Amino acid sequence: MSSEVVRSGIGTAITFGTSGFTARVKGYTDLSVEREILDGTHMGTAVSTTAPFTGLHFREKCPGDLATVGDLQLDIIWDPDANDLPVAGAEEVISLQFTPKGGDSTGPVWSFNGFVSKFGASIPHDGLMTGDITLVVNGEPTWTPGA
Repeated sequence: MSSEVVRSGIGTAITFGTSGFTARVKGYTDLSVEREILDGTHMGTAVSTTAPFTGLHFREKCPGDLATVGDLQLDIIWDPDANDLPVAGAEEVISLQFTPKGGDSTGPVWSFNGFVSKFGASIPHDGLMTGDITLVVNGEPTWTPGA
């Protein structure tokens, strides 16, 4: 068995630095960074001589130096009386505080400049009202390890 720590996301908290927006978050999705891929294919790209690819030219891909952070999605329990969604708010510092692993007093923190770009509600007849919030990450995030 691996010696890596495996833990749930329970206790992960989000902080909005300026608006002070709070929510009962059920989950976070699409916490991602994507690096661009450049197409280095050129007129002299070799032709395959290996069956079953004989006669094909294969694209030559190169790692780029531009990265994009994916939009972070929040699944929340929505209270329509709260009426404090920062959809019209300015860009602010947003931080995700992860729970500490065993032996650490603080968990890692992922912070970024971002803003709310979208809110959508789900209002079922037989369950909790929920909402989906899309956060746009602007620029480079910072990662502070737990200690």
